[in-house]
Amino acid sequence: MTILIELLLIIAVSFIVGYPLFSKIPRSMMGVRNINTNGLPHLLVQKEVAYATLKDLDFDFKTGKLSDEDYQELKTQYEKKAIGILEKIDNISKKQLSPAGKRKRKG
Repeated sequence: MTILIELLLIIAVSFIVGYPLFSKIPRSMMGVRNINTNGLPHLLVQKEVAYATLKDLDFDFKTGKLSDEDYQELKTQYEKKAIGILEKIDNISKKQLSPAGKRKRKG
């Protein structure tokens, strides 16, 4: 009798653990959220990452880990990326402050 109960428990646990692996439910329905990559919070994080990368590049160059040629190439690449991010942030900020995008304030 105990063997039967153990066998049923093993089957139940296997089913519970294995069900998501074999089900046809898309991953987006299993708790994986769609990330808004155009929103202001995401852009602010990207900006911080770009700044940190530029600081790391400067440090690596000063410590001799990067050649002058590599440093200039990477710095130009990441500066362009940072400028693009800043432009997107600026555009979103302008849209939020424009008369059409102004929010009514309670006062």
